[in-house]
Amino acid sequence: MTTSAQVDALSKAADEITRVLKVPFTGEELIQALRESNRPQGLVQLPVAQRSIWESGVRADAVDPAAAAAHNSIARTLFVSSSWDAKQVAEYLGVTPSTVRHYSKDRKLFSFLYRNRLKFPQWQFIGGEVLPGLEEVLPTIPGTTHPQAVTGFFTSTQPELVIDGRSVTPIAWLASGENPEIVAIQAASLGSIL
Repeated sequence: MTTSAQVDALSKAADEITRVLKVPFTGEELIQALRESNRPQGLVQLPVAQRSIWESGVRADAVDPAAAAAHNSIARTLFVSSSWDAKQVAEYLGVTPSTVRHYSKDRKLFSFLYRNRLKFPQWQFIGGEVLPGLEEVLPTIPGTTHPQAVTGFFTSTQPELVIDGRSVTPIAWLASGENPEIVAIQAASLGSIL
């Protein structure tokens, strides 16, 4: 059984770790990520028709489930802690938190729920404003797409988006004033299985 003194010592140690490493999350968030990574990991059984696709060329023993779970927990913690809440977005944009929530509902801003609170990844804000063209792209993203997949899409170089001879991210494309329809077409396929 864990005592109150042990919990306090653990919290202080976690806070010190996050301070020394200069990571954008709190000691409490680190502790939560470690708790999540320590949960038993169940296996998902694919239908026989899909199993051959996923098993071809992939060795099951090549992946350490505990390491993968820990990596996933830390990535999620970083993702959530680097996202703003409605109040922070409101301050940044110079609007009310209510307006921010309406923007989210109308898919003018990308948000996700975390512990019953809306969170807004920072990649969608630039120069004190919302990324140009974003409200044309967001409605095309399937509603079941995981928030980290959406962020990965916007922050990763896309070969089809070329400016001055080099591939750029959707963020750079939209920030440059390029046609958002091209990003919208790509975003519509997020979450689909090939």
